[in-house]
Amino acid sequence: MKSDTQEQNALVTRRSFLERASLLPPILAIAQSLRLPLYAGLGSELTDPSSGVVRPAWLREGVVGAWHMEALEFYMRRGYASVTGNGPVDLDYLWKEAFKETTVQHYKELGINLVIMPLQKGAGLKAESKSIEATRKFTENAHRHGIRVGGYIGSTMMYETLYAEEPDASNWEQIDERGRPIYYYDQTFRHIACRNNPGRE
Repeated sequence: MKSDTQEQNALVTRRSFLERASLLPPILAIAQSLRLPLYAGLGSELTDPSSGVVRPAWLREGVVGAWHMEALEFYMRRGYASVTGNGPVDLDYLWKEAFKETTVQHYKELGINLVIMPLQKGAGLKAESKSIEATRKFTENAHRHGIRVGGYIGSTMMYETLYAEEPDASNWEQIDERGRPIYYYDQTFRHIACRNNPGRE
């Protein structure tokens, strides 16, 4: 069982991460307008002679991407059956296959150099811990093979688990004119978050 201090540290870590992620677009825009190097520490860099913008050398080859960005917990909650499988049992197996080193090797053989993987869908860090850990291990394997990994962060809140972890999250919802939460299409278990709410830092 975690102490109150450990719980608080996990909360601060989550908030700090989301805060930094939300600042990235304006920082990149400012850096680009000032023509500052954006990719320090990522290897060789190239400067675009027409704009003076510094870009990582690997972009010269182009980006060939793939994605497997959905958390297993989301698939299980949504009720997703695979095309070839028999529901949740096969889904769990097929989802795990996407995280194996043999999959990374296959991506490398295909020339894929960037993969988007699940990082935080909105169910909560505890609820999504299995997916987060799988992405961490996948990223280690991908980096060994020279493949970059991007983390997918969802903009909705899967309230059934998130609100149990973060009770104040119910105050972060976008609401309609009648005060009801706004859902993500027909997925009523996913409430759309208000990005302007100061509590959602």
